[in-house]
Amino acid sequence: MFDQNEDDLFSAEVAASDESPLLALMETVVLVPMIPAYTAYTYRSFLRKIDPEDGYP
Repeated sequence: MFDQNEDDLFSAEVAASDESPLLALMETVVLVPMIPAYTAYTYRSFLRKIDPEDGYP
């Protein structure tokens, strides 16, 4: 069905390096907690910017 020659790539040759999953894990550990932290920061910073008694214009 498929002719294999010396130019063919096998899954071991095209797979990501061993460091790639570790790098993805480190990015996830750092970046995922930053999302709720930034959301909480912006929520708190804008919370006092409006007066609820003014209403919605």
